[in-house]
Amino acid sequence: MSSSSRRRLAACLAVLPLALSACQAATEPPSGPCDPAPVAAAPAPTPAPAPVATPQPPTGPPPTSAQLAPTTPEALSEADRLLPGYSALRTATPEARLALDATLDLFAGRYEQVHALFDPSLAATLPPGELGAIIRGVVAHHGPPGLVMDAWLSRIDDEEDDMPAAKVLLRMSRSDVRFRLLMVFNPDRSVRGLWLRPL
Repeated sequence: MSSSSRRRLAACLAVLPLALSACQAATEPPSGPCDPAPVAAAPAPTPAPAPVATPQPPTGPPPTSAQLAPTTPEALSEADRLLPGYSALRTATPEARLALDATLDLFAGRYEQVHALFDPSLAATLPPGELGAIIRGVVAHHGPPGLVMDAWLSRIDDEEDDMPAAKVLLRMSRSDVRFRLLMVFNPDRSVRGLWLRPL
């Protein structure tokens, strides 16, 4: 080994104990009154517990049609795939739009979303599973919707009161049968009645 190599090795070995003693002094408690206090490392932050989401019952009025309607191009193309003619149809009222969006949700298999629009009486009468069975039966016999033809505001007059309603007209793909979805609303726009019938 050359003398210059020996000097470099000796310099490295001389620095190593200083580095080790500095590390040791920073991690060991002081052993006497004259020892300097070690520099305390900042405690590692403890992660805050993740918030736990608890399901809350829906409050307030049902979502508006603007909240339900697909807005992105991808969502619109998916809507048109499930309910052909959806994005081209212009509805004049929020109730007609809500009925159209509910029709889309039904044929997309989102029965819980439609069920959330129901008032307590209808929700108890028509649970999501039964709603799904009805839609699956319609599709099994007539195929999925081939075209949504129209959606409009209507009114239902009975002996006791005059109720706002909306209708959606569908032509089914396999049998060319037309179905009409009728949705009847309470004053707060919760759904009190829902029918899907062939014409």
